[in-house]
Amino acid sequence: MQILLPGKTKLISRLIMIKPVRLLWLSVASAIVFTQAIVMPMSIFFHGKVTPDFFITGVVCSFFVSMINSYFMVNLIKHEQESEERYHRLFEVESDAILMVDCETDRILDANAAALKLYGYTPEEFLRLQAVDVSAEPDKTRQAISTHQVQIPFRRHCKKDGTVFPVEIASSYFDYQGRKVHVAAIRDITERRKAEETLLENEAKTREAKEHFEFIFDTSPDAILISQLHDGLFIDMNKGFTTFTGFTRDNIIGKKRIEVNLWKYPADLQKVIDELSERGFCENVEAHFRRKDSTEITGLLSAKVFTLQGKQHIISFTRDITERKKMEDELRSLSLTDELTGLYNRRGFVTATEKLEKLAKRQKKGLFMLYVDLNEMKTINDTWGHKEGDLALIEMANILSATYRESDVIARIGGDEFVVVPVGTTGDDTRIIIDRLQKNIDAHNANRKKGYKLSVSWGLSYYDPENPSSIDELVSHADKLMYEQKKNTRKPAADISGDALKYL
Repeated sequence: MQILLPGKTKLISRLIMIKPVRLLWLSVASAIVFTQAIVMPMSIFFHGKVTPDFFITGVVCSFFVSMINSYFMVNLIKHEQESEERYHRLFEVESDAILMVDCETDRILDANAAALKLYGYTPEEFLRLQAVDVSAEPDKTRQAISTHQVQIPFRRHCKKDGTVFPVEIASSYFDYQGRKVHVAAIRDITERRKAEETLLENEAKTREAKEHFEFIFDTSPDAILISQLHDGLFIDMNKGFTTFTGFTRDNIIGKKRIEVNLWKYPADLQKVIDELSERGFCENVEAHFRRKDSTEITGLLSAKVFTLQGKQHIISFTRDITERKKMEDELRSLSLTDELTGLYNRRGFVTATEKLEKLAKRQKKGLFMLYVDLNEMKTINDTWGHKEGDLALIEMANILSATYRESDVIARIGGDEFVVVPVGTTGDDTRIIIDRLQKNIDAHNANRKKGYKLSVSWGLSYYDPENPSSIDELVSHADKLMYEQKKNTRKPAADISGDALKYL
């Protein structure tokens, strides 16, 4: 299935398949239009007529500019398609049903293979549905989406054939491809509900009921563990627990909690025990565990206290969400990180600086914003190729990361433009770290064997919490100062002599 609209997908495919000859003709046509619209009027304005030299120069320049723009347009669209394919590889590895829903229109944008199997719809049918169409409780579903509920322990959904069944939903909300979406991981908990009802409502089991429970207990994919509440003695476990943790019955049964290094954070375990002692149950607690081989896993735990033979026991159901968490982190990272350099992209930069802005207002402390432009990128691309240009951007990103701290915000917000917000620095500190940046660039250039050197131009703006400006205004002001330095000083990129350091 496709997140992109069908028309957009067809357009992308056609643009990517443009042949070099057609690209050449497209550039020629663009050059002719540009020449007639701009070059010829300019020649008449300056010389009173269309001079051959002016005309030929204009045509040649227009042709090459058109070719470069067309080449970058095709490659940018191709990169978008590759990112979508990467998303689908992550999307399809999850065994739970996953739906991606547009938060504004409630329309289903995508569904993995597990969702198609669970609900019985074809991919084309899913794209025509809204989230409420698969819910047997549409009003509750609308409310959950509008209030951005993350965990829904119980909801009734319906299949294409009308079958109603219980599900558990875990959602994550974020911006993706220019829209607000939420990804819902949906699990059919029919068998688990039967197991809970059988265990907690029928203490006096008949042999047949007991055998039925044991079958569900052993075949459930969730990790099920029964233990005593107060002394933590492990009483029973299912095969799903062994799959989840790597511990066998011989490793667990008859031992106490403190004897088994199962929880990564003992304090989290104590919080769960305290909640069970006080309320008698807990639901959808995200917990971190250690497997027998010491690898870490993440589970979603629900537990309930029940009485057996006069003693309080705990039955816990833990669902493995390790891969889902990795997928969520990957999707979130794709939306906030520049894929080439690993730094924040513009969206990630805005998200991070909004938090710093709130902190600055609360603490009444200013923020400096350094706008850095890598010089001569066009020359590097034209002379050594765009692959070498990408390497230059990566090298610059590495220099910035080595110069500043992990707590500082560093982002690539344009083709060859970077922004740094050094947290908690004064004007004098900023001069020092700008000087350190130039020294690191010089040291890097001294070890280069390539035929060009890295250099930068920069501008510095200041956020005053007493007279605050927007983040866009800060970026715009620092950008303007950078161009003033590039135009007027022609000095090394981070030369802080003279009056180069300016504030808002």
